[in-house]
Formats: sequence, C-alpha cells, structure tokens
Amino acid sequence: MIRALLLFALMGSSPGICAVKTLFEQCQYFIDQKMWQEAHSYCRQAADYGHPLSQFWLGSLFYEGLGVAKSLKLAFHWWFKSAQEGNVTAQYNLGRLYQWGLGVSKNAHLALHWYQQAAQHQDAYAQHSLGVLYQQGLGVEQDLSMARQWYEKAANQGLAESQYNLAQLYFKHARDPVKAYVWLLMASRQGDKLAHQDLETLNTVLTPEQKNKALQHVARIRAAIIK
Repeated sequence: MIRALLLFALMGSSPGICAVKTLFEQCQYFIDQKMWQEAHSYCRQAADYGHPLSQFWLGSLFYEGLGVAKSLKLAFHWWFKSAQEGNVTAQYNLGRLYQWGLGVSKNAHLALHWYQQAAQHQDAYAQHSLGVLYQQGLGVEQDLSMARQWYEKAANQGLAESQYNLAQLYFKHARDPVKAYVWLLMASRQGDKLAHQDLETLNTVLTPEQKNKALQHVARIRAAIIK
C-alpha cells in the first residue's frame, strides 16, 4: 500500500479517504505500541495528506524526539497545521510554545490567541493558562477578575493547579477565606502539597460555621464534576 501511495504522490493524485484513514490507523497503532520509527513513517504520510490528528501526532513525535531527531521547530510546524484544522490539543500546545519561546520566538499575544482557541472548546489546561496570562498581565492587560473566571472554569473541571491558584486569588485579593478554603480543600484532596500546607494555616482562621459552609460548597462542586 505504501508504494501505491507514493506513486499517487508522484503522479500528483491524492489517495482516497479510506487510504489516508488506514495510514492514520497504522500511525495510531504504532504509537500505542511505542514503535516510534514506524509511527513516524505512517504519521508523516497521513500528515502530508492533511490529516489533522496525524499532524498532531507527528508534531508530538518531533517535540519528544521519538523515532526522529528532536525538533521544536518541526513540532511547531505540524502542530500549527493541526491547530488550523481545529485540533484543540494542538492549539493548546501552540500557546505553550509561544508563551515560552520553544521552537518559535516568544510572543505572549499569540500565546493568548491559541489558548483562547482551545479554551473555547473547554480545554482545562488552556483555561488555566489564560488565567495565568491575565493574572500576570502577559499579552493582555492584567485583570485579576478575568484570571479568576478562567481559573474557575478549569477548577470546575477538576484541575488542581487552577483550584490552588483560585484559592490564592480568593484569599489574597477577594478577601474571601471561605471560598479560598473550598478550593484549597479541592486541590489538597488531589494531592497538591502547597494546598495542603495552606489549608492547615487557614484551618486556624475559619470558624466552625465557615468551615461547614465551605464543606457544603465542596460537596456541590464535587457532585458537578462527577456529572
């Protein structure tokens, strides 16, 4: 089949949808088997024909240096193609590359753009990253209210990092120790050590009534997350 596909390329023709799907299935199979060189071969062929998920995996192979020489620039190249086709994880990954200047010049505005794209599709990590950008004023004017909104979206999906950051904002800026206690407890139950330490401190501040109110709130959040 590979020879036939290469012949299609040389003739300027495109393989059928079924053929590209088969290439991707092989790409996915070899990734699952951790046979990286074979995965790269099949992912590359499907990616060259514009298959978004194959482009994402190909970018990931280059990012990690699996079955191919590590290249952040090529990771960016393939993730960009995949992100343009709507792959949410690729959109988030582009945000990270632009935020930290990995394989591309650091650009907080473009980091913000790609995080927004992914966050609109409920990607919790992108929502958390938007919270960070708004909290620190990177690529956008500092806005703690917006930071809190984005952290809360991710926190409600169960992301411990956002739960902890949200607690800090409620305690230090909103002056709401009850809500701070709520999110510290949520993060602590997921093993966040900083949250556990801060929770011990806050335990000495809150009244029994405030703690009871916080626990009721935690129960409602946990029930919503489970749903």
